[in-house]
Amino acid sequence: MRRALSFFLTYCLCVVSLVGQKQNANRETLRQFWEERLNTLAEEGQIDEAKQRLSLEILERLLDEPLDINTARAEDFRQIPFLNDFQIYQLIHYRTNKRGEKLLLSDLKAIKSWDKVNLPLLLPLLRGADEVDLMPNQAKRLTGGKSKASLLYGRRHKAGDEQYLASPSALALRYQYLKPNKLKLFLGAEQDYCEPWRFGKHRGFDSYAYSFSLDNTLNLERIVVGDFRVAWGRGLCLRQGFRLLNYENFSTYGNKLSSVSGLSEGNKFRGLGAKWQKGKLSLMAFASSRKLDGRIDDEGFIYGLSETGLHRTERDFERKEQVPMRAWGGQLALSLKQLELSLHHLYYDFSNYHLAHATGASGEEALNSIQKHYNTGLSYHWHARKGGIVVSGELARNSLGAFAYVHNTNFHLNNVGNFALGFRAVSPRYWAYYAQTNTHFLRPNNERGLSLSFSSRELINKCYLTTYFDFYKGVKPFANGEEKSGRTLVLKLMHRYNKQVSLEGRCSWKEDKGEPARLRLGLRLRHQLNEHLTMNSSLQTSRAKSEWGYSLAHKFRYKFAENFDLQGSILYHNIPNWTGRIYYYEPQLRYQYQSLFLYRKGFRLAAKIQYHLGKRWFLGAKFAYHQLNHLKQANKEFALLLSFR
Repeated sequence: MRRALSFFLTYCLCVVSLVGQKQNANRETLRQFWEERLNTLAEEGQIDEAKQRLSLEILERLLDEPLDINTARAEDFRQIPFLNDFQIYQLIHYRTNKRGEKLLLSDLKAIKSWDKVNLPLLLPLLRGADEVDLMPNQAKRLTGGKSKASLLYGRRHKAGDEQYLASPSALALRYQYLKPNKLKLFLGAEQDYCEPWRFGKHRGFDSYAYSFSLDNTLNLERIVVGDFRVAWGRGLCLRQGFRLLNYENFSTYGNKLSSVSGLSEGNKFRGLGAKWQKGKLSLMAFASSRKLDGRIDDEGFIYGLSETGLHRTERDFERKEQVPMRAWGGQLALSLKQLELSLHHLYYDFSNYHLAHATGASGEEALNSIQKHYNTGLSYHWHARKGGIVVSGELARNSLGAFAYVHNTNFHLNNVGNFALGFRAVSPRYWAYYAQTNTHFLRPNNERGLSLSFSSRELINKCYLTTYFDFYKGVKPFANGEEKSGRTLVLKLMHRYNKQVSLEGRCSWKEDKGEPARLRLGLRLRHQLNEHLTMNSSLQTSRAKSEWGYSLAHKFRYKFAENFDLQGSILYHNIPNWTGRIYYYEPQLRYQYQSLFLYRKGFRLAAKIQYHLGKRWFLGAKFAYHQLNHLKQANKEFALLLSFR
């Protein structure tokens, strides 16, 4: 452990002395930053693998459809985790004062609080008046629209795959046609690793996805047919789609209806949705009917309700799409100059069946045998002092008469930074299947807690500090008599040596009652040697059950030409116990959504190449080799991506 730390620090000192040339941030840099943040949340237990995949799908959608800084609304900008409410307010205020003059991306530097640290990460997600027809990777235009198609094939050799029904290969097909601010069509099919093409009555791909949306048509702001996601207020009643947590602004306020343009099989509706807006009023309504995975016994009780979408064993196929779920809902929202209010109601049932135990709940007896359920909520979002103070929250009630409340206050102090304070109180009898907010548990239930965060402006000598603290405690003991409580503390310090070199240190500590405390330390160095070569080195350590583990990784990206680049990584890890596992990001192809966690002793090599064949065709390939000391054979992966625009 000491030798690894000494080697890493020596390496950092050698590299910091190098000076490179300026390189603009690109999509790969943004994706890497996004995935590293997701891995951090996974380590802290705040998200699962399904939400990791969902967040990456949202990133792909934002990259395909960058937000127009001249027309996008506040709720659109809130999808970007690197933006806080103060920055969003300043942008809208700035463009309003321009009185119709179109903004360029270069104008963002003149907006208050849009600092140079996060701005390069934001550029791939935004477009200005000069970028409307010059967007990166511009797709083929058909009558003012653009289309793209892709094929992703994967093959792997992994210990344990022999127990499944099919060979360890995967295939995904996607087609999308997009006409900005007018219409969007998405069609997709996916076959995951080890899922059979034929089993029983099943034939073909394991899952299919489709959606069609029209904007600004028939006096409606948006109408969606097929797969879609809905988010209301602070998410106590309904929030589909995962918003990447930002410690300086953990508010998740927003009202949105969006079509699905990914192959994730969960956390979505299938049916019809529409949104109408006129002036300060807006109305949203939807109806959905789909089938989820689960087992229904002879008495009509549902067990093991799931949306993972994996069907690799005979048991998985017995549970596939067995549980009918119908849902409908509506929202009325009022948007004033400084205040947003919304009232919403969601109803869903499982036909004539009963959910034996509420998924993700604490085992409260009142939440057993659910057949019909509804949630009603009132949310608010208010700002003052030119966006310097933002207050948001939601009060919700379910069909059992139980209440839940979340509240968040953000303060922005010039030349100091951003402060955030949040608290929540959720009844043991409160539950909503698609709820998601800043609670400790994935679904709000049986919890009261407090969150504090601070994110500084530049402190001294180009240093930036971020701190986060969260405390939660169960309102009452769980059904098994266990009392739940825990604390999380995160400290992050970043130093930007110059435009090419930055060093980041991170410390996180998490303790849950009845479980071993976990301490994680991380040190990461990013440096750009020249306009072609960028490198990234990291050392991560974890301590759990009185044992230390660590991982040492080095990544690089070499750009041979504008249309060809190579990325690679080498990793060594030694983590003695599962509790101290470390999540790791390595170069991946687009549409690859897999979580890699490190456990035990071993090393891993990965390489990815990307080649643009002209303006329309794109080819990508990835290979990974992972040797674990306790296994006789190494795990190997290969993936190939072909896309046409």
